[in-house]
Amino acid sequence: ALPTCHVLIPDLPGFGGSEAFQGPHSIESYSKWLKGFVSLTSPNATVLGHSFGTIVVAAAAATGLTNPLVLVNPVARYGYSVSKRVMQRFVDTFYLLCERLPERLGSALCSSPLFVRLMSEVLAKTKDSALRKWIHQQHADNFSDFSSVRVAVEGYRASVSASVSDFATRIGQSVLLIASDLDDITPISSTKRLAAELINAELEVLKDVGHLVHYERPKEAARLIEEFCRQH
Repeated sequence: ALPTCHVLIPDLPGFGGSEAFQGPHSIESYSKWLKGFVSLTSPNATVLGHSFGTIVVAAAAATGLTNPLVLVNPVARYGYSVSKRVMQRFVDTFYLLCERLPERLGSALCSSPLFVRLMSEVLAKTKDSALRKWIHQQHADNFSDFSSVRVAVEGYRASVSASVSDFATRIGQSVLLIASDLDDITPISSTKRLAAELINAELEVLKDVGHLVHYERPKEAARLIEEFCRQH
């Protein structure tokens, strides 16, 4: 818990209780939405993003958002090993199939419990069986909460269309990077290069954890975030 902080967590447009965009769900549209949300609700806030959210936050910061930033498990850059490129091709094909099927069938496939569980098993690193079970349940409950197949497919394609490094040289405000040494999405070497590319960044690396810092190491991450908020 962060007793000194007031936290707002919006649903990404088209997911959860948030309305979808009329136009495409792209990095540009997500970043424009984020800037508007921050301006209307909390113009002096520290803005935090995790995973795909780090790309959205970085894009917003590169185009006018001036708030301090916290990027948890930042998607520093794309450039996978052979095995990861094979997995990427599989996921690309999966979403293409979801898009081409009739809406009802495509939605059922896109929210397939098997697909969600596979993703969850790959990303979870904890050996704690109770925590793993809870993480899987969280993903099962929330990962497929999208308003249409179009939203899900466009959101996925946006997530693989850019990386934080694409915007790094245009981000001038203070940035806290919280990374992990077992992250399957971005190797720690890439995150260290990202930290060097940013104008004013500090990097904290958590050991023996992967891409799910918010589930597996929330207290450590919270302490780092609270200290950053106090400073900025």
